[in-house]
Amino acid sequence: RATARPWAGMPLFGIEANLELAAEVIPQIQAAGAAVVGQLSTTMHFGDHEQQVGLFGPTWESMWTDDLLGPMPCRDIADASQRQADGSLSWRTISGRPYRTYRGCMCNPNWREILKAMVRKGVALGLDGFNATHHYESLCRCTYCEAYARSYLRERLSDDECVQLFGTEDLDTVDPFALPETSAQEAKGRLEQLLAQGAAQRRKASFDEVFIEFGRQLKPSLLLAQWNHKYDFRPHDERSLLPSPQWGAGEDYLWYSQGPHKWGSDLAQGYLADMGLPSRFIGAGAFGLPKRWRTTVRRSPFTQVLLGWSRRNETASRRRTTTDRSYAINALWQSTNLFSTRLGPTRSWRLCTRAGPNLRQIWAACMR
Repeated sequence: RATARPWAGMPLFGIEANLELAAEVIPQIQAAGAAVVGQLSTTMHFGDHEQQVGLFGPTWESMWTDDLLGPMPCRDIADASQRQADGSLSWRTISGRPYRTYRGCMCNPNWREILKAMVRKGVALGLDGFNATHHYESLCRCTYCEAYARSYLRERLSDDECVQLFGTEDLDTVDPFALPETSAQEAKGRLEQLLAQGAAQRRKASFDEVFIEFGRQLKPSLLLAQWNHKYDFRPHDERSLLPSPQWGAGEDYLWYSQGPHKWGSDLAQGYLADMGLPSRFIGAGAFGLPKRWRTTVRRSPFTQVLLGWSRRNETASRRRTTTDRSYAINALWQSTNLFSTRLGPTRSWRLCTRAGPNLRQIWAACMR
């Protein structure tokens, strides 16, 4: 008899069963010499609020118990999700997925409390760190985002500039996300850029609050990174608009997805896309920080770029040993066809075939 699987991508049925499996496997991987880093989506959740499935259904209340996530931060996941301008929930469909895709709002304190509860549970399970995925959402049209947008614009626009853009210096009386239709294209472009910069800083602030301030209060050695994206040679990525001091601050390594190689390939012309130059570009952006970096390329539709460093010198030596094995086992988990390049004095290519002396134990634990 077919049984619905409430959690997409999970190996077992039910929240408790998967947590029990994680509690069993994590110590085995750590005993074999690797660090275990969990992926946590900072925005996406899946379901259908009209059909009451996903987090909109009865699963929501079952999550918030003393032995799972603790006190419920809000009565319904809708109270933490992004909104449209008319106040309705914002959602989209992704081809091939059975449910709608909703997103938590990074300005909404309810959503950040949800993420903190999940971080707390992950630390209790024994995770060594978190990789924040889907960390690319912009401001929505909820009251929290509108208040943030107005505050951000007030700090950066003079009264005269507000009048030039919105026709008034009182931003409480206007829509901070839109200018009058008669506005010049240059003015619209400036507002778009300001809001994009504000969204980037809000993303960074929410990451810091959830993972650096809260997570490392629970576990000071927590390994942290964001799963970001750098496709082709376009200049924009999730943190490209941040001021330099905030770029990667507090993170232990950089992780970039470089997208399907077919986007930059033209086989008919004999050109196969090489993601090495964008990788070097990202590496150059990390200059001035204690670091060393490695590009990992695997033969699959997606190419992941991993650049690692320790930002805390007193733990650099210990972290180097731990994270080397952590990176290697993550790559092995993704694909057995793995090549790694280390940019150092020798600038040599090498085939990455081991993650330390305990590769067999690590691999066996992961396969478990």
